[in-house]
Amino acid sequence: MITAVLSRQYGIPSVNLELFQIDASVLRLIPQEVAQKYSVLPLSRVGATLTLAMVDPTNVFAMDDIKFMTGLNVEPVVVAEASIQQAISKYYSNSREIDLATATIEHSVLDSSSLLSANGGGITNADLVSLDTIDFAPGEGSEEVEIVEDNEDLLEAMSEMLTTFGYQVLCARNGAEAIRILESGQEIELLFSDVVMPNGMNGVELAREARRLCKGIKILLTSGYAADVMERHRAVNEFPIIDKPFRLGDLARRLRSILHEA
Repeated sequence: MITAVLSRQYGIPSVNLELFQIDASVLRLIPQEVAQKYSVLPLSRVGATLTLAMVDPTNVFAMDDIKFMTGLNVEPVVVAEASIQQAISKYYSNSREIDLATATIEHSVLDSSSLLSANGGGITNADLVSLDTIDFAPGEGSEEVEIVEDNEDLLEAMSEMLTTFGYQVLCARNGAEAIRILESGQEIELLFSDVVMPNGMNGVELAREARRLCKGIKILLTSGYAADVMERHRAVNEFPIIDKPFRLGDLARRLRSILHEA
């Protein structure tokens, strides 16, 4: 069995995930998209040490990323790939008792009581966007904005909110889709992208490519682990960034400010 071989080879214990009951506070340390990207699952935390189930315990990049995100030391244990995928699906599905706030407009008034239920929708704590009082009038914006977000529910919520403010919104679910839109010749004035995406190009790499393809394009990035992620990708002070979770009013003001910069 591969897990047994890896366990012996690297001197790292193997575990049976069926014997674990993971606490929700531990699960929240790592967003679902990161767990899926690296095939990892947080099992327990003792002090400053996080026990991390991994398919590949030699993946130093994964452990470094998670150290940056959590601020904890990582102690790996080996698990089978099939079991970790099942466990990720099980635990993160059970943890999604979150209401994602979505912007809906009726008679040009934002209805802040309208909520999108995120049960089973793939929203993690780092994706949660909070409503607040928004002091921008609907229709105030006019620029073409591209949003890049791999979470369908969050992408829809952001698109509706920006459309409410009058922006022309184009949506992409990953870096490859975003690049195709940028190369289409449309006059996109601002790229708004999550930094952490599960497959291929991350948000920092996308932002750099966007600047190469579209001279003068404005950039705004977002992440639940902004400072650590930007340092990890050597992009500190390279791009403006807004921390998740953010208020819709804060996002609207930040977009307006960046778009009006000389």
